[in-house]
Amino acid sequence: MLPAGQAAASPEANPAALLAPAALAELCRVAQRLEAALGGPQDVEFAQDAAGKLWLVQTWRSGQQIQVDGRTGEVVVLGE
Repeated sequence: MLPAGQAAASPEANPAALLAPAALAELCRVAQRLEAALGGPQDVEFAQDAAGKLWLVQTWRSGQQIQVDGRTGEVVVLGE
């Protein structure tokens, strides 16, 4: 969800914000491996650095809700 008054960036406005096909394929492979290893679909948070390398930030079971403490960075999985 975007803050009030802000619009989502479009690919036409910022093509650099898109994943290259090779990076998207790599992300799909990683997501499939995570799903197999962790026993089900995962929500995956990732980042891409300036060199194009993908970094896995965190993952959790799809459909779970998480809450992050803004002061400590502690992640709490809700409903477990």
